[in-house]
Amino acid sequence: MAPILNDTKAPLDVIAFTAISLGLIFVGSCNEEVAQAIIFALMDRSESELTEPLTRLLPLGLGLLYLGKQVPSTTFLLTFVLVDLRTWIFFVPLCKFL
Repeated sequence: MAPILNDTKAPLDVIAFTAISLGLIFVGSCNEEVAQAIIFALMDRSESELTEPLTRLLPLGLGLLYLGKQVPSTTFLLTFVLVDLRTWIFFVPLCKFL
C-alpha cells in the first residue's frame, strides 16, 4: 500500500485513506518506511491540495504510527517544521500520549 502514497496520479482521497489504513495497520509500531511514505506524500502535494480537508488524514495516519510512543516522534516533528507543515504538527504529539 505504501507505493500508492507516492503515486502522483492517484487522487487525493485515495492517498488520504491509504495513509489512514497504513496508520491503522501499523499502529504504535514506529514503522519508518510507512512514516517516510506519508511524509513524502505530504511534500508532493500542491498548495491547493494541502488546503483540502482530506489532506488532514495524512498526518493523522502518521500520528497513528506513534500511538503510545513518546520518544521516537521527535524526528518527525522536526520534519513537519522543516517542510513547513506546521498546521498539522499537533497530530503526532496528540497521538503519542494516548
